[in-house]
Amino acid sequence: MQVHKTTMMSRALTRLSPTKTSFSFPATPFRRNINNKTLNHKLIGPSFRQSPSAGLKRQLTTNTTTETTKLPKSRFNIHKTQPFIFGTSIALVKNAGVDILVQKYVEGAEELDLRRVAVFGTFGMLFCGAWQYFLFVKVMPKLCPAAEAFAAKPIAEKLKDIPGLKQLAFQNFVENGINNPILYFPIFYTIKEWLEGGPLEDGIAKYKMNMKEDVIAIWKVWIPAQFFNFAFSPMWFRVPFVACVSAFWTGYVSITRGKKQTIPAQN
Repeated sequence: MQVHKTTMMSRALTRLSPTKTSFSFPATPFRRNINNKTLNHKLIGPSFRQSPSAGLKRQLTTNTTTETTKLPKSRFNIHKTQPFIFGTSIALVKNAGVDILVQKYVEGAEELDLRRVAVFGTFGMLFCGAWQYFLFVKVMPKLCPAAEAFAAKPIAEKLKDIPGLKQLAFQNFVENGINNPILYFPIFYTIKEWLEGGPLEDGIAKYKMNMKEDVIAIWKVWIPAQFFNFAFSPMWFRVPFVACVSAFWTGYVSITRGKKQTIPAQN
């Protein structure tokens, strides 16, 4: 009896419980695309297509490549970014190197006169490098403000630019009328005498003794060279151009004035 009541009660409860209703939609292509996009977005996410670590790695690689690309460019542009250091270094190495070549291959010296090499290197750094950078790049543009624009013009326009031609002549006068005959050799002989251990006044005396020959020689080289330099060279190239021409001129000075010179005794 008790079992029968329990069975009846179970059937009644089953009838009273709500029935689950399931709805289904046909698997159309549109529905399938929606399900795929939703599934990708929720379960897989952006990392399935491109992981954050891969993006970071690509960004770091790009930055490294950019920096590596910029580095050689800045190195090759030192003549523009650091023109003073560039020009002075070239002048020092050029002067010292030319004197070494003259001693070894022209004079046939078995041992180098290092004091003589120091004379030419010091003079090249101070006069040909530092002083001429100051003169050509700093002073000349202020004295001749149209010099840079004139140098960039074509030859046909240069010939029509009368103020520019006047400034070209003025620059050559400053260089070959003042700088070379009055400053170049007196400073050279003074530095030479100082490093050789002699009295500084002997440097000026040697300049006076050799002045006529030295000035004529320097004019033969530097009047045409500086005419070309002032007419065509941009500002950053002026000191390197002078250094290149000066390599040949320094060879001449090393041959004719490199050895120690004595002043004849006066009666």
